[in-house]
Amino acid sequence: MVHERTHALGPAGAMVMALAAFVLAPSGGVAQLAEPEPSEVDAVFQEWDDEGLPGCAVGVMHEGELIYAQGYGMANLDWGIPIDPSTVFYIGSISKQFAAAAVALLHMEGVVSLDDDVRRHIPELPDYGETVTLRHLIHHTSGIRDTYALLNLAGLRVADAHDDDEYLELIAGQGSLNFPPGEEYLYSNGAYYLLSETVRRATGRSLGAFTEERFFQPLGMESTHFHEDRERIVPRRAMSYGGSSEEGFRQTYLGNFDKVGAGGLYSSIEDFVAWERNFLTDEIGEGGLMELLLTRGELNSGETLDYAFALSHGEHRGLPTVGHGGSFMGFRADYVRFPEERFAVAVFCNLGSINPGGPAREVAELYLEPLMEPEPDDETDPTSDDPNEDESEPVAELSPEVLPEYAGDFRNRDLGVTYRVRLQGDTLRMERPRATPQVLEWEEGDRFRAGGWEVEFLRAPDGEVRALSVDAGRARGVHFIRVSSP
Repeated sequence: MVHERTHALGPAGAMVMALAAFVLAPSGGVAQLAEPEPSEVDAVFQEWDDEGLPGCAVGVMHEGELIYAQGYGMANLDWGIPIDPSTVFYIGSISKQFAAAAVALLHMEGVVSLDDDVRRHIPELPDYGETVTLRHLIHHTSGIRDTYALLNLAGLRVADAHDDDEYLELIAGQGSLNFPPGEEYLYSNGAYYLLSETVRRATGRSLGAFTEERFFQPLGMESTHFHEDRERIVPRRAMSYGGSSEEGFRQTYLGNFDKVGAGGLYSSIEDFVAWERNFLTDEIGEGGLMELLLTRGELNSGETLDYAFALSHGEHRGLPTVGHGGSFMGFRADYVRFPEERFAVAVFCNLGSINPGGPAREVAELYLEPLMEPEPDDETDPTSDDPNEDESEPVAELSPEVLPEYAGDFRNRDLGVTYRVRLQGDTLRMERPRATPQVLEWEEGDRFRAGGWEVEFLRAPDGEVRALSVDAGRARGVHFIRVSSP
C-alpha cells in the first residue's frame, strides 16, 4: 500500500519515471511524457491537504500501473483518520460503468441481448406503446423517468430505507415516458436501476454478487463492492461531509442507502487501477468487452451520442478522453482516461463542495503537457455587433384576478401524493409532502416555475383548470388531476 508521499510511486511507476516515461504519440512517433515532481501534483490538492478538512485521494495511472497515488485531508473527522490511497469511497455514478459492463458481458455470452425489450425481463413495467430496449437504458435514451426525481415528486426521502420493490413500483407506476424511446438523451438513474434488476433476473444473482464473481475477484479488487446491504462493514470507509471551514462541517453520509446500478459502488484508488488496467488487457470475459463499453449510443435520427456504456467520449486540450463522474451524499468522484496515451487519472473526494473533474484534468496536464494543444485563449470581446442589443420585449404581467383559478388540490394517483396550490395575497404557493412550500413564479400563459421545476396548469375546453403538469428535470410531464377547489 502507498501511504507516504516519498513512497507514492510503486515499482512499475518508478521504472516508468526512471526510463524518462516515453509514450507513443497518436501519430505513431515518440513523444516525451512530462515528469512532474510529486510536489507539483500535491499542489493541485493543497486546499484540502489539512488535518481538519475532508479531502481527496488521487491516482495517476499509466500503462495500467499506478505511478502516483496520494491522499489529502481526512477520511473521518470524528476519529481523525487521514485519507490515503487505500481509503474506500462511495464513487457515485462511476458505478454505472460496472452495471453497463455486467449487461454487456451477459449480451456477449448470449444470456440477454442489448436489443431485448426490457419488459421481457421485467414484465411489471407497463406497455408504453413502443419498445424500450436494454440498449436504450444503457445510453439514457429510454425516456424512463429518474428514480430520484420521482422520489422527490412523491415526497419521499432518499435518506429513508426503501426496499427494491418500492423503487420498481415507483418506476413501473409511471404509465408514460419522458419521450419516445430513442428520440432524446436524458440521464436517468431509473434506467440503471432497471439494468441492475435485469442482471438479477437473468442470472439469479444480484448485481453485487455477479460483479464480485465476474469482475472484482478476477481483477483482485478486494476493496470494491456494490453496497446492497446497508449493515455491511466496510473497512477503511470514508465518511462524507458538507459545509465549510467557516461554517463548520457536517456529516452527510446516508447509512440507509443500499440501491445499486445507478450508484452504490465503493472502491479505493489502489483497487481502481485494476479496472483501468483491464481497459488495456481486456481479460474479463473472452475479449472484446472493453471495446463494446466504448460504443456510443445513437438516436433514432441517426445522431451519434458522446455517451457510450456509462463512459462519455470527449477531449481535453486536443487529446481524446473517455470517463465519467459521480456525485452523491457528500462524495464526489471523477475518472478520466486518455486512451491513446494509455493514461488515466482518478480523483475520489468526500466533501460535497469539491468538483474533482478540475483537479483530475490539472493533474493530467502535468504529465501530458508535451502532447496537448495550447491552453485556450480566455479573452473575449466585451462588445457586441447586435444593433438591437439594448432593446427588450415589454414584460407581460399576470392579472391578479386570474390567480384564484389555479388554486386547488391536485393528485397523482401513481405516486399517491396530493399537491395543494394556495393563494396567499397575490402569491401562489404550492404545498407538497415533506417539502417547504414553494412560490409559483409566473412565466407565461399558464406556465409557472417552482424552484427548478416547470409547472403548467392544464385547462379543459371550457377554460377551467383541470390539472397541472410538472417537469422536474429528469421526470417530465408528470400529471396531477384536480380533485378539489379551496
